[in-house]
Amino acid sequence: MSDEELAGQLFMISYPGADPDETAIQWIEERNLGGIKIFGKNVGSLPKLAENIGIMQDKASKTRLRIPLITATDQEGGWVRHIKFNTSETAGNMSLGASGIPSDSLMSSLYINRQLKVLGINMNFAPTVDIYFNPDNMVIGPRAFSADPHQTAELAKAWHQGAEEAGIIATAKHFPGHGRTDKDSHGALPIIKATLEEIEESDLVPYKALIEEGIPAVMAGHLAFPNITGGNRPATISRELLKGVLRDKLGFQGIIITDDMIMAGASSYIRSTAHACLESIKSGADMVLVSTDSETFDMAHKLIIDEMRKDPDFRHQVQESVLRILAVKLHYLKPQGEQAMIPDMAAVRSFFPDRQADSFFYRQCCRSVSFIRDADEEFISLEGKNVLFVGPRYFLSEALRRYPKAGTYQIAPYFYDTDDWHPYELGHLIPKYDKVVFCVAGPAHASMLSRLRIFKDDIVVFSLLTPAFINDITWAKGIAVYGRNSSSIAAGLAAMAGEYTPAGKVPIPLKEAE
Repeated sequence: MSDEELAGQLFMISYPGADPDETAIQWIEERNLGGIKIFGKNVGSLPKLAENIGIMQDKASKTRLRIPLITATDQEGGWVRHIKFNTSETAGNMSLGASGIPSDSLMSSLYINRQLKVLGINMNFAPTVDIYFNPDNMVIGPRAFSADPHQTAELAKAWHQGAEEAGIIATAKHFPGHGRTDKDSHGALPIIKATLEEIEESDLVPYKALIEEGIPAVMAGHLAFPNITGGNRPATISRELLKGVLRDKLGFQGIIITDDMIMAGASSYIRSTAHACLESIKSGADMVLVSTDSETFDMAHKLIIDEMRKDPDFRHQVQESVLRILAVKLHYLKPQGEQAMIPDMAAVRSFFPDRQADSFFYRQCCRSVSFIRDADEEFISLEGKNVLFVGPRYFLSEALRRYPKAGTYQIAPYFYDTDDWHPYELGHLIPKYDKVVFCVAGPAHASMLSRLRIFKDDIVVFSLLTPAFINDITWAKGIAVYGRNSSSIAAGLAAMAGEYTPAGKVPIPLKEAE
């Protein structure tokens, strides 16, 4: 392989629209590109996406080396679902933590990843194995399985097994762990004060388990651990963390890929994204994910080639990285043959929607529904009661399907500012009803709920995503579901109708009832 071809395998890039642009095609045809990342912006429709993946793989197969592309996306389940349309909406990892059944995790992964396979995707940036330590951690939140490292490890192992059965390259993330911080590495560099000893007993537990199970890829996060590295270098450019901990201490031999290098967690530390890419490879990453733009791609590629030509040790390191990438491609892609890289368009059109998967995901949502604090069947029951549902429009729509005669009061969507909201109107409505079901799907809703303490005996909380939102409202009780999708809401309403008794367990600690 030429220097240009070696360097090309280290890159995973994206393109700006629904169709591959000239830059993406050029990198495939001329630079031996390692992989393509599919974001939501790249999905005009499921058939169009599959067609485009086929075009790109076909072009890769006609190059001198005929090395297929890794085609990756984020399809974790829950709110991180880059490929939408008729793919399954699921409750996500915290729902799996609440049901606590490894086979639920395996089957969730199997269904999600089978859908990707039909479309021509061969790598999923999942499972997310961050531990939910910090209740204010909104960027991870219900993407985490649990606050328990060992439960997280067991569910992640099952998730990995499901991906293996589907033939998809699973990617554990965000190493060394994003669960302790309330900062979002898209916009800032989180600085986490944990020691190596602390993360060995917690954050690293799922990685140890997955490495023993043969996880093929790990994504490094833009996270600084100064008590381990001695400074604020993010893990993506930290030799101490990538080589010292992940390679040497944990024994990982697969692909280390970075989170998107354009994120502020990386770019705020190094003078440019291109230089950050070079530093990341020098620090031990095998692939850098860079979503935009062509100038950055070109500069980073040139910097890596220049460094290879100056430093024989770095050249050898690049060769080792490419060997790891090729080993994963050989294991997961070669057995299928070149033609299998091209999606079957008839299969794409007939496969979606996957009714079998959707039926499973509803049943899994039911298994995960949990009582919050000291709520019980009698407290949540709506039988024979005049009910007022309070929540955002998507919640009220689902509630009215089951209770068409109920009263409704619409509140702000998830990210809305509620500083100017006053409970006057709602306070006059509540006494007219026997029971109020108040939906909390974010901090804004929790802020509203906190002003209604006088009605606490009449309010059943219907928590979506994570009950961490109501952690400080110690009088609040009710039920928790863990997605915003219709199946999660329908599962909670079915429990309130008495169709079954919630048996899930909230997988994070909450302050005790007052």
